[in-house]
Amino acid sequence: DVSELLAAAAAEWAERLRLFRIPAAESWRRALNLPRSAYGMTFAHMGLAVSVAGIAASAWQVERIDVVRTGGALPIAAYVLHLDKVERLPGPNYTADDATVRITKGDETIAVVHPERRFFTLQQQTTSETAIRTNLLDDLYVALGEPDNAGGWTIRAYYKPLVPWIWIGAVIM
Repeated sequence: DVSELLAAAAAEWAERLRLFRIPAAESWRRALNLPRSAYGMTFAHMGLAVSVAGIAASAWQVERIDVVRTGGALPIAAYVLHLDKVERLPGPNYTADDATVRITKGDETIAVVHPERRFFTLQQQTTSETAIRTNLLDDLYVALGEPDNAGGWTIRAYYKPLVPWIWIGAVIM
């Protein structure tokens, strides 16, 4: 269990300092004289716990794929994706369909992302450039797919909770 790993690492560190069992000044002195390897071990285990929490949260990921017209919306998890517009833009060696997708949570706009669908004329190949909105608690991936004949666009959205924790835990380790 992730919380047990985190608690065990903190308890081992507190035991080394004899935290709350001796005067605070003595605990502080013990902390200053504690070998760096003890701090390294504590942080490594805490980092592992954070990474494991991020990996375990992938069980709650959500995926939505739907055709959305300009002005339409696609709800996913606690967010709503609003397809404001899709415009054709020239690139250095491709032509891009660039979507403006506004992400809202409740009544508040929290981000505007621009997923693209690129067509490379020389290779006769189409690729997608996924837009990613990330914060400390989740990642939201938005990809623009094929247009349909009725003026809609396929939108692929993926909500992945706690993915940033995988990387934060690695940094802590």
